[in-house]
Amino acid sequence: MTPPTDLKSEPTMDSRPQVLCLISGGKDSLYSLAHCERNGYVPVALGNLHPLLPDTEDVDSFMYQTIGHAVVPLYSKLLGLPLYRRAITGGVVVNGREYAPAETADAHDEAEDLMALVRDVLVDFPNLRAVSSGAILSTYQRTRIESVTQRLGLVSLAWLWHYPALPPHFPSSLLDDMGKAGMDVRIVKLASGGLQERFLWNDITQTEVWYSMEVNMQKFMTESGLTGGVRGGGSALGEGGEFETLVIKGLGGWKGRIEVESYETVVGEGGCSAVKILGAKAVKFKNEEKKKHIRIPDLLDEEFGSVMSEMIAGQQGLKEKKAGKEDDEILDTDFEPLHHIFTDSLPSRDGISYSLTTSAGNILQIANLRSIKDAAADQLVAILAALRPLLTFHSLTPESIVSTTLLLRHIADFTTINSIYSTLFPRPNPPSRTTIALGSTMPKGVHVMLSLVLRPLTVSRRTLHVQSRSYWAPANIGPYSQAVAVSQAPSLQSFSALDAELVYLAGQIPLLPASMSPPTEPPSAVDPKTEQRIWLPPYHALLALQHVWRIGRAMDVAWWAGGVAYIAPSGTGASPQDWVRVVQEAWRRAHVSNDLTWLDSSESSDDEDFDVWHNLGKPSASTSRPLINDVRPRLPRLNDVKFEDGAQRVPPLFVVRVAGLPRDVGVEWGCLGIRGEIRVRSAVDMQRSDVGEGWVGYFEITNEKLMEALQGEGEGIDWTVYVGPKVGIKVIEWARRVGAVVVPCEGVWGEKREIEAGAIGRKW
Repeated sequence: MTPPTDLKSEPTMDSRPQVLCLISGGKDSLYSLAHCERNGYVPVALGNLHPLLPDTEDVDSFMYQTIGHAVVPLYSKLLGLPLYRRAITGGVVVNGREYAPAETADAHDEAEDLMALVRDVLVDFPNLRAVSSGAILSTYQRTRIESVTQRLGLVSLAWLWHYPALPPHFPSSLLDDMGKAGMDVRIVKLASGGLQERFLWNDITQTEVWYSMEVNMQKFMTESGLTGGVRGGGSALGEGGEFETLVIKGLGGWKGRIEVESYETVVGEGGCSAVKILGAKAVKFKNEEKKKHIRIPDLLDEEFGSVMSEMIAGQQGLKEKKAGKEDDEILDTDFEPLHHIFTDSLPSRDGISYSLTTSAGNILQIANLRSIKDAAADQLVAILAALRPLLTFHSLTPESIVSTTLLLRHIADFTTINSIYSTLFPRPNPPSRTTIALGSTMPKGVHVMLSLVLRPLTVSRRTLHVQSRSYWAPANIGPYSQAVAVSQAPSLQSFSALDAELVYLAGQIPLLPASMSPPTEPPSAVDPKTEQRIWLPPYHALLALQHVWRIGRAMDVAWWAGGVAYIAPSGTGASPQDWVRVVQEAWRRAHVSNDLTWLDSSESSDDEDFDVWHNLGKPSASTSRPLINDVRPRLPRLNDVKFEDGAQRVPPLFVVRVAGLPRDVGVEWGCLGIRGEIRVRSAVDMQRSDVGEGWVGYFEITNEKLMEALQGEGEGIDWTVYVGPKVGIKVIEWARRVGAVVVPCEGVWGEKREIEAGAIGRKW
C-alpha cells in the first residue's frame, strides 16, 4: 500500500455519513464525488488502484482505468483529501458479469485488491459508511464493488448508474451536465476505429466535441455492420472502452486545477492511440471559483410526469382526513372462510404444511409453507429447515429459486424476518420477492407463509440485482433481486437470445432511489372549489410504477402480462376506494403514455372536450411525445404483440387490499413481464398472453362458470390466487386442489368491480 499523503486529516466530526470516493482520474468517478456531496455525504478519503509496475502506463483490466495514473496524487492536493492507493496484483479470475469471491479461492482476482484497499481506509476511518464509484453501464464493475461493500457492511453509491435512461433520456446528457457544471475533461485514450487521433486531448464535455464523436462512432458502426453504439449510450460515454478520460478541473471542493506541462501522443495497433503525460502539476485558483449548479435528474420521467399532471388535474375529492378520524376498517367482515383454505389435509413435513405443483416446463411451485411454532421468527426458521431437504429431494438448490412470495401477519416483523430469510441466499443473484402483511386474514396461529417458484439451474435465467444507490431505481441491498427472467428453452445449451422469457419483478414501493426512503412530504395541491390543500396518492403510485417500468426496460420486457397493486390505506390519509381508483387510473394512463407507438398525428386532440379514455389507442394532447434521441426501449413494445379481437391494449390489473406494506407505504406493485412474440386474447373476466408454448393469464373469479373454465386448463399450471372475504367455498376447494399460492386479502378488485378472487395462471 502506498502511504496516504501528508494532507491526511483527522476523521471529520461532521454528522453526515462518510464516504470513500474511488477515483481513477476519469470523468465518471470524479463527477460521482461531486454527487456524493450533493446528496449529503461527506468525502473523507480518495481511493485508487494502479499498475503493479510504476513505469507501466496502462494495464489490461476490465475493472480499473489506469492510464494517466501518475497524475492521480494531484487530486489529493486539489481536494484536500488523503489518498489511499494499492497496486493491482490480481487478474481476471471470475470473468462473468456477476462476482462470487468464493470462486477465487485458488487464485487472486483483481476485485480483491479493492477489498484490501477499503480495509486500509477503514482502519483510519472506522465510521466510514459508503464507497462511491463511477459505474454507469458496466455490470462487471458494479457487481464487484458491491461485493466488496456488502462484505464490509458498507453502502455502494453509483449515482450515475443508467444515467442515459434518466431525464432527458439521451446518451450524452451526462457529458452535457459535466460541461455546464464547469468540468474540464480531456480525452487521453482512443480505442475505436471510428475515432481519429485528432480527438485526443479534446475536452469531451464540450458540445461540439461529444457530438462530433457520436457522429463518427455511429458512422463507423454502420459501415462495420456493428450494432448498439450511440443508441444504447455505451459509445457516447466510452463505457464500451471506446475512449478514456482525465479530469483536469472538477467540481465541489477543488482548490485549483491540473496544469499539464507536456505530453506526447503514442499510437498503438488497431487504431488505438493515447496521451502520455510527461509533466503535470496542481495549480491553485487565483480567485475563488464560484460553485456551479450540479444537476440532479428529474425524479419522474417525462411520460410519468405528464401522467402525474393529468391525474392531478382530474382528481377532486382525495382530501386529507381530519385529525383523529380513523381510516375505514373492515371490522364486521368474517374471515373464517379464508382460513379454511389452509387446513391440515395438505402434505406435512416436520410440522410444516405446504402444497406442491410441478409443470411440464420443469417449473416447480412450493406454495403456502407454514409452521405451527409460536413466534414469527421461529416459524420462518422451521420453514427454512424443512425447505432445504425438500429442495434436495427434487434435485434443486436455493439458487434454483426464481421468485418468492413472503406473507407476514404483522409488517413490524419484517426486519427480523428479513435477516433470517437472507440465510437461504448467501450467493449473488437471489430470487425476486414480494412481501406484504395480511393481518387478521392470515390463518389462525400463522405469522409467516412462504411460497416459491423454482426452475433447475440447467435452464437459462437472467437476473438484475443492483445493490448500489443511484438516481435510477431503488437499490436491492437485501436478499432479493429486482427481477429474474426464465426462458422457455429446455436447457442452457438450447437457449437463444431470442427465446421467450417470463420476467418476475420484485414488489416495488414508492422509494426515492437516491435516499432509499419514502417521500415524507407528498406533493399537495389546492382544490379550486374549497381552496383546501389535498393530498394526492397518485404521486406515490406513479413513483413506484416508474420503478416497474425502469426495471422492465433494463430486462428487455416487451409487454406486461398483468399487474397487482397491493394497497394498505391505513394511515395514508386516503380511503380504500380512493386508492383503488388511483392505482387503476395510474396503470391505464401509464400504459397509454408509455405506448408512444399509438400516437396518431391524424387524430385531432385540440378539442377541449377531448377525453383521453374515449379510445385507449390514442393518448390525449397532453401526453408527452418522445424525444428524437430518447435511448430507452419501448415498453410496451407493440411490434412484438398481436391482439386478437376483443383483447385490451391495457393489461389486466388486480387491486388487493392488505394490512401493511414494507416501510408503511400505501402501495406496492407486482408485475409479470414477457419477452418474445406475444399473442393477447380476451374473454369475459379473462385476458391471456400467449408466448410460444406458454402463457400467462389473469382471471377475475366472479361466478361458477369461470371456475369450470379454469379447471379445464389442464395440468402443469402454477397458480397464484388472491381471495377476498366474499370468496365462495368452490373457489377455496379449487385453489387447494391445484396447489395454488393463496393470498387471503381484505378485498380484491378487478377492472370494474370488487370480485371474489383474482387468479394468475402461469404455464411456462
